[in-house]
Amino acid sequence: MRPDSIKKFDLFYLGSIAVGAINTIIHRDLLARDLQRQFAQQGEAVVEMFSGSEGVFVIGGIVLNVLLGLLLWFLVSRQKIGVIRWIIALWVAYGLISLPAMIGVLPSLVAILGLLVIVLQLVALYFLFQAETTIWLKGKRIVDGDDDDAIVTERTTDPE
Repeated sequence: MRPDSIKKFDLFYLGSIAVGAINTIIHRDLLARDLQRQFAQQGEAVVEMFSGSEGVFVIGGIVLNVLLGLLLWFLVSRQKIGVIRWIIALWVAYGLISLPAMIGVLPSLVAILGLLVIVLQLVALYFLFQAETTIWLKGKRIVDGDDDDAIVTERTTDPE
């Protein structure tokens, strides 16, 4: 049985993926113009090579970001691979580090939704590092409150 903390992680983490994707889709034109500006800074050859494909890069980035987020969620929440939570923590840390730059450059709605994504990810991370989640990821379970919340390992049936 999955603990409540992992269920709450699912809710907040998947919510952060959805809000992030919606934010990017809503502002894809802005992101495409920014990408075009970055291409122009790289020189004439880069502009000629990628001219007109900014939208493809933005859509590809959205898809890649959503797929990576879903893969990480699946590996930790469904496959119970505990090391993935550290990768998620690094991803959230990167988001926190880049937040001040994003707030200073992007329009207010983009920044507000970006901040909401970070908050949802931080709450999800909180639930991902709860004691009951750690126990669950290690293949143990928490017995009901009737047993004084004792922690026991899951037992497999003996072939005898």
